[in-house]
Amino acid sequence: MATTKEVKLLLTCCRSCRSLRGPQSRAFAALVPGVSQVDNNSDFLGKKPHRKHPGILRLPHLQLPQALANAAQLLLLERPVRNIEKQVQALTNYLWSRHLPVEPEELQRRAADLEKKFLENQDSAQTEERLHRAVLHALRRTTYHWQKLSYNEELGLIYMAGRLDGGFAAVFRAFHEIQARIPDFQPQTLMDFGSGTGSVAWAAHSTWGQSLREYVCVDSSAAMLGLAEKLLKGGSESGKPCIPGVFFRQFLPVSPKVQFDVVVSAFALNELPSKADRTKVLQNLWRKTSRFLVLVENGTKAGHRLLMDARNLVLQEKETSPPDLEPGFVFAPCPHELPCPQLTASKSLVCSFSQAYHPIPFSWNKKPKEEIFSMVILARGSPKETNRWPRITQPVLKRPRHVHCHVCCPDGHMQHAVVTARRHGRDVYRCARVSSWGDLLPVTVPSEFPLSPAEDEEPTERSRKGQFRQQRSYVEYPYGELVISLGFFFVFLLESLALQYCHGDAGGSAVQEEEWGGAHDFGIHKHPPVPLPSRGPLRTLVLLLSLSFHSVFEGLAVGLQTTVAATIQLCVAVLAHKGLVVFSVGLRLLRIGIGSRWALFCILSLTLMSPVGLALGMTVAEGASGPGHRLAQAILEGVAAGTFLYVTFLEILPRELASPEAPLAKYGCVAVGFAFMALIALWA
Repeated sequence: MATTKEVKLLLTCCRSCRSLRGPQSRAFAALVPGVSQVDNNSDFLGKKPHRKHPGILRLPHLQLPQALANAAQLLLLERPVRNIEKQVQALTNYLWSRHLPVEPEELQRRAADLEKKFLENQDSAQTEERLHRAVLHALRRTTYHWQKLSYNEELGLIYMAGRLDGGFAAVFRAFHEIQARIPDFQPQTLMDFGSGTGSVAWAAHSTWGQSLREYVCVDSSAAMLGLAEKLLKGGSESGKPCIPGVFFRQFLPVSPKVQFDVVVSAFALNELPSKADRTKVLQNLWRKTSRFLVLVENGTKAGHRLLMDARNLVLQEKETSPPDLEPGFVFAPCPHELPCPQLTASKSLVCSFSQAYHPIPFSWNKKPKEEIFSMVILARGSPKETNRWPRITQPVLKRPRHVHCHVCCPDGHMQHAVVTARRHGRDVYRCARVSSWGDLLPVTVPSEFPLSPAEDEEPTERSRKGQFRQQRSYVEYPYGELVISLGFFFVFLLESLALQYCHGDAGGSAVQEEEWGGAHDFGIHKHPPVPLPSRGPLRTLVLLLSLSFHSVFEGLAVGLQTTVAATIQLCVAVLAHKGLVVFSVGLRLLRIGIGSRWALFCILSLTLMSPVGLALGMTVAEGASGPGHRLAQAILEGVAAGTFLYVTFLEILPRELASPEAPLAKYGCVAVGFAFMALIALWA
């Protein structure tokens, strides 16, 4: 028990002591060990627990407004659709797998390449008509055939049954981003381009219902506008609207002076037939935006690329925008205005998010679902007005004592950060552990360690070394191993003092006598029991000091743990070990014949050492996060690791290997135990 516990703690302590060497990650990451700090400008650490830090944006399972769900069910009862379940599934799959239409220029380039290829590989005597047919046939096989959807009453009902709840969840999550980060924002007007079933108006009413006075829903399909109006009136044409101030239009407002506080385009840009049409619509939507432009699409490569094109277009409008309009910046999800690192990576990735929701309770639609979507929120004003914190772009992997986070950093790079309490600080670690996909990490880098250089966008190796010269100076010497060695030699010194004062009376070390005390079997013959030490208090004091030092650092190791599971596991191991130790000490004191008062004092002193170490470790672990705190924690854990190193390899293993019985079996047990702990450390 003691050997396994000590080897395990030694592995973890050695890993934690690497923090003394300074940061090992690249200089331009947002989560730099020993440098990054929690942004506590709002003093949330003093008012809220870490699980409620201001970067938490995730929402529980969303529920559609009851009036909307009832209206949708009523419409399907009044107007049944044949094979509704299969048609809903087919339409949902089609919309999810849909690609953007191929541009005419790209189509002409492909045709020219195919024609050139056919002329090189086939008989030049073929007629021009046959060549033309061959090119057209190849284009039909290799080019995505995009078609515009024409919604009639039946297709509108199918779309409502399949996409009303998911669209509501995605848009509500986007609105929640604005509301959570700017709670004082109270919009009065909203325009929804490509309104469809009107889910945007319902989501906006659920978010800002007390302040919104005007909702303008624009859709080119008269059937969809009629369906949205019926849903608004509870499923009938003559009912009272559930949301006042909603207006339906088939065209965008013509006047350039008409602006709205919030402009939304949800799952509508991919319905436009060409890039030129999308550019024209986006420019019009941005001109009509006074504060926020919210764009939402499917969480696919096509949807993400479409949103990134729209983002770049709006950011380029800064130079040509009228002087009376404020320039734009990216409010979410990007913490920067640089090119998207997901698209510039060697393997293009999708920046998407997930929102769980309860669907409309149709007969085939009862289980909770998740909506995967991509979004871009553009705002007018200055980015200094908002927090530019790293965004978590993938599900967070939580492991014992560390967390894997993939974040998009304010410097325009992606970072895979392994966050630990020892390297990054307790506050950063706890915030990362309670965060999830789509949240913001409230982390900043002090001004003396800038995220990006002032000279060039791409830093040179020389500039990186200059910025972190102070931290990297620690890398030149293995301070962590030095601290562990100091702990080893300190226990060695205590043992040597015990032997020095009792040089003629004892044949083993103090810890040996306490833990084993008795005869030693060396195979062919047996040594007699170790002679009893002198009865004077000096020998007992030295023995007590050595064991107390060992106990203090055992308790210290327990108190320095950062998770409940690790604390309980190590605490159980220490309790089992210390029970045997105290029993052996009491037995030894009785054999020596020491007085009852002195024996009681020794036992009480020894039993209190582990709680003292535990309290010291908890004090250090709960202290304010900072370089000094992490240095003290690493030094104390290193010294504790040194004591366990001494006890394991100079006290326990020599006794076990002194007897020649089954030496290979003993070696095998040690090797298997070490390999097992190495695998545990690798997994942890």
